[in-house]
Amino acid sequence: MTLTRTGFIPIPPGREPGFDHADIYRDGAGAARLYVAHTGADRVDVIDCAGGSWLRALDGHPGVAGVLVDAGADLLFTSDRAAAQVSVYRCSDEALLGRVGVGPHPNGLAFDPARGRLFSFNLGEPAGENCTVSVVDVGGPRVIATIPLPGRPRWAVYDPVTDHVYANIRDPAQILAIGAESMTVSRVMEVPASGPHGLWVDGEWLYCAADGDALVILHRDTGEVKTVLPLPGTPDVVMHDDALGHLYVAIGDPGVIAVADTASMEIIESVPTEWVLLTYRLPREPSAPRSAVWRKLRKLGVAQIGDGLVALPAGPRSREQLEWVAEEVTDAGGVAGMWLARPATRAHEDDLVKAMADARAAEYQALITAAHAAADTADPAAHASTVRKLRNGLRAIQRRDYFPPAGRDHAEAAIQALADLLARPSAPPSRSREPDRELAGRQGRKTR
Repeated sequence: MTLTRTGFIPIPPGREPGFDHADIYRDGAGAARLYVAHTGADRVDVIDCAGGSWLRALDGHPGVAGVLVDAGADLLFTSDRAAAQVSVYRCSDEALLGRVGVGPHPNGLAFDPARGRLFSFNLGEPAGENCTVSVVDVGGPRVIATIPLPGRPRWAVYDPVTDHVYANIRDPAQILAIGAESMTVSRVMEVPASGPHGLWVDGEWLYCAADGDALVILHRDTGEVKTVLPLPGTPDVVMHDDALGHLYVAIGDPGVIAVADTASMEIIESVPTEWVLLTYRLPREPSAPRSAVWRKLRKLGVAQIGDGLVALPAGPRSREQLEWVAEEVTDAGGVAGMWLARPATRAHEDDLVKAMADARAAEYQALITAAHAAADTADPAAHASTVRKLRNGLRAIQRRDYFPPAGRDHAEAAIQALADLLARPSAPPSRSREPDRELAGRQGRKTR
């Protein structure tokens, strides 16, 4: 089952842009409400999931960052960053039960329902220094413990199976396991990607969405890294669908949702939320401006929809990049316009996504071929020069790779193998051709 965009829900704007965490409450009658931290408006927005509409706002949450629902306990928690407090609601009727002062700039939240303990992960003062966890006895309500942290915390999650809270630390890139009973750090797991951010636990696996454009899957008990999946941008919110076994990773730039299947541990699709389109027309003569504009558009990895019409997944970076191109077009005496749009059908959008993924796959394959050719030479100096060139090329492709194909991993592996060969100049040139066969097989599948 693929993720299908069904519409957009208008939300009253705040004084500043910006949203943060969200969570869902399902009542006994089957209704569902989504609670969203509207940081820029100092409120929590309430969304009717079935009706697809904004219902109301819970006001009075300065700099709200974290939102957490525990339906079993009928509780809704918020972390109000600018007020150094957490707020507690009875979720069924949204009655405010109380507020508790915690450490400076509270962020992520995790709840142990058996003991009624809320773990508030605080950014410290100034933010990023002297970071702590405030453990709140919700029944008190009062802070009963403060736990020091090694760095800036991000998302956190409670796992009832192990009776531990797991928390991402941005720097150093770690996941901490905190005993819910002992309220102490019992284990530290290293994350092989910069800036751990979103976090989810599913069975024995931790899913860590990191700023380094990666979804890292680690074993909950040992910290062993199962796999690292590439993402098309820096992730933020993660949410899991138990019924489908899908983890949804929100990526603000570009504006896509990456969908990971937790059974196969693969990214199965990336779904744009919106597209930014550039229409342009340039005089036929001189031809130099036309060539320069097209080179820049190819460097951005645009989808060519028609003559003088290109598209990218909408996001702050892609919009800014196309604005620069539009400015260059008008400076050269041409006409340019930009639009935000959505394809009329999913099939049309799939065609756009496939065309962009296939173009990147061909570029990655060219890197793989070049790396293998360089490995056949016996000149270490040539290896060093080629590795630098291929790594620069890889970074350039990754910057325009919005829907990563299978070839991305293989290109990284081929270049690293060449670099390893350079580090062992006495070793005879050798390599396995298996990645080529595996890549060919995987590229036979439709890529989104």
